[in-house]
Amino acid sequence: MSKTYEMMWDCGFCGSSKLLGKTHRYCPGCGAAQDPSTRYFPPEDEKVAVEDHEFVGADKICPSCDAPNSAKAACCTNCGSPMDGSKQVKIQQDDAEESEAKESTNQPPGPPKKSNLPMIIGVIVVLAIICGILSMWSEEKEVSVTGHSWTRSIDIEEFQRTDSATWQDKIPTGAIKGTCTTKENPSKTKKVEDGQECNTVKKDKGDGTYTETEKCETKYKEIPQNDQWCKYQIDEWKLKDTKKASGNDLEPKWPEVTGLKECSVNQLGCQKQGSKKEEYFVLFSDPESKEHKCSFDENKWKSIAVGTKKTMEFGIAGGIDCDSFDKAK
Repeated sequence: MSKTYEMMWDCGFCGSSKLLGKTHRYCPGCGAAQDPSTRYFPPEDEKVAVEDHEFVGADKICPSCDAPNSAKAACCTNCGSPMDGSKQVKIQQDDAEESEAKESTNQPPGPPKKSNLPMIIGVIVVLAIICGILSMWSEEKEVSVTGHSWTRSIDIEEFQRTDSATWQDKIPTGAIKGTCTTKENPSKTKKVEDGQECNTVKKDKGDGTYTETEKCETKYKEIPQNDQWCKYQIDEWKLKDTKKASGNDLEPKWPEVTGLKECSVNQLGCQKQGSKKEEYFVLFSDPESKEHKCSFDENKWKSIAVGTKKTMEFGIAGGIDCDSFDKAK
């Protein structure tokens, strides 16, 4: 349902304000004719309702004196000239209808709104430059090699039957399905109506009045659906233990692995060696006697002798740049 109210206008000659667009065709203060292009929507607390309009349709501009007249007028009420060939006044638009109205009336778009995007981009660029400068800042220090260290490890895996639970359609192939219970599954939802969202749209009728219409759209929400949460058992290789070895010499060794229950086919309780890991570190001391270490591959690690001196780079936080070793003096 829509309601009709009078537009407002301000006299540009004597300064009278908030004149009624339908009632006050001429300024009560100085008699100046209303300029229909200056009409505007009134504040909520100053709206004047219009009932039982005498005239219907948008106003027309007198081709002789440019005075606004009702669409019903055959002759200009200001100068008496015939209204043949008169043009309709410019229609004011509410924000909610502006885009659609511009397309239907072929009116040129208004000035573009100022965007904060340039300022945001500027801040991001400045921060990026600062971070880049800080990341590139470094100083050189002479360091000496004080030692070596190494670690090696071997994972021990065992073929085990493990208990787990998941949604029924996610149970892995080969698993033994157990009991299931019904509960909400957040990943499965259904869209349901959740009331309405309404707003008021204003539309200029072109005769000094405008209508207010409430437009509502249905809101929706997602609610979880019930699903089957199931327990299951599955036979798989799981990490059982990790054997480790370490030292400070140049002769790294893999840890001893004995007593494994190895099988030709997968059976519960069978064991095997899993992934292997190895790391090799060179230890450095800087002029302040602070210790640092860098990781290298085994061959390079062995080639770096204790007592070797190098001028290496250090970052802003005081950390050694291990990549600078190859280009160090």
